[in-house]
Amino acid sequence: MVTQTIAKRLEGKNSLFHSCERTDGTWILSMIVPQKYDENGRVVSVLLANRDFTEEKKRELEQEEALRQEKIKAEKANEAKSIFLFNMSHDIHTPMNAILGYSQLMKKELTNPKLVHYQEMIEQSSQLLLSIINNVLDMARVESGKMELDENYEVVGNITQLVCGAFAAEASRKNIELNKIVNVEHKHIITDSTKMQEILSNLISNAIKYTSAGGKVTIDTREIPYDKEGYTLIQIKVSDTGIGMSEEFLPSLFELFTRERNTTLSKIPGTGLGMAIVKNLVDFMNGSIEVESELGKGSTFTITIPHKIAYKDYTNRNIESSNEFDIDFKGKKILLAEDN
Repeated sequence: MVTQTIAKRLEGKNSLFHSCERTDGTWILSMIVPQKYDENGRVVSVLLANRDFTEEKKRELEQEEALRQEKIKAEKANEAKSIFLFNMSHDIHTPMNAILGYSQLMKKELTNPKLVHYQEMIEQSSQLLLSIINNVLDMARVESGKMELDENYEVVGNITQLVCGAFAAEASRKNIELNKIVNVEHKHIITDSTKMQEILSNLISNAIKYTSAGGKVTIDTREIPYDKEGYTLIQIKVSDTGIGMSEEFLPSLFELFTRERNTTLSKIPGTGLGMAIVKNLVDFMNGSIEVESELGKGSTFTITIPHKIAYKDYTNRNIESSNEFDIDFKGKKILLAEDN
């Protein structure tokens, strides 16, 4: 039986190698080569040669252990970094929000054009720094494994409307046409609104950022066929007529800290974290993301994510509970907190 097994393994080969540890802790390396064949070309006898290779094996095992220890150290260091950033989120956000808030309050009191300009520069830089902080912390949240789905009732298109409203001023300043299209059958869904807002914020802000004055950004939301009962598959395409990306860069687009042109060359600020965050969030929500782009002609990002359908009784319940006139505030005490 052993001979037949060896013969089978030797088919089409000139030799076989096998290593094993002996009871005394030493290692031997065996080489098996065909010696005789029958009339059908099958191996009928072999030559077996053994040699001691204990020292080589020890070095190999030591190297493997060293690599394993280095991997453990790297994983622990990365975990510590992620946990630190995640836990520091509140402490980092608070002073940044205060800087922004006081800057906006100060603007109301300024009349000197030069001081107004200085205030605007402070506010722009603060917004950029806050955006960078948010991206770093989002990535830390993903890496720390503390990200969870927080699903709630939503109407398809509302989040797009909200995000577009946040960037409307920037689009208007650059004279960019912002188009929104919604074509769905099941508009009432259960989803993680916060994560969807973050995904769309990254995609739409990038589209506006990398589109020149007078360009166009289109957000097209559609429902596509889906065979999972109780779910709807929503596809959102964010297209722009911006600077686009080269075909060579696209495979690395979703990697951490990657940008086709750095801030110095492109004059457009950023960390290269946004697309990595979007990819992680889309994956976390069991969706997919695709990109088509051409230099000088613009880009199209397509995200496709399944959402639970909010049926009529659930929808009515949420609509009723959202009616502010049904809530009686008499005798209630409230706490107001404000950074500035």
